Amino acid sequence: MDGTEVIRTIRSRSNMPIIVVSARIGNMDKIDALDAGDLIKPFSGEELLTRLRVTQRRLNRMPGEFESSSLFKNGQLKIDYSAGCAWFAGEELHLTPIKYKLLCLLSKM
Repeated sequence: MDGTEVIRTIRSRSNMPIIVVSARIGNMDKIDALDAGDLIKPFSGEELLTRLRVTQRRLNRMPGEFESSSLFKNGQLKIDYSAGCAWFAGEELHLTPIKYKLLCLLSKM
């Protein structure tokens, strides 16, 4: 199943925001993919961040489904949003500002 089919299948059951990265080639394929919500390669870091912000806004409009917290934990990953730090397996991650923003945005989805 390609990314567009995955999106359509999920959309038939849920309004959950989705970001799919694909490598469409033809113009009509790209148009169909963008209409469905795909992110077409190649893309810039700014485009990815914009898509993630849009997805985050969608999540924020879904009342009661997602709780906001200053601390995120998932397995060995820990992010303290208020301190601006992240750790994996107890080791602090040294990330560039854009990588830290991406990590934070993805962790909130």
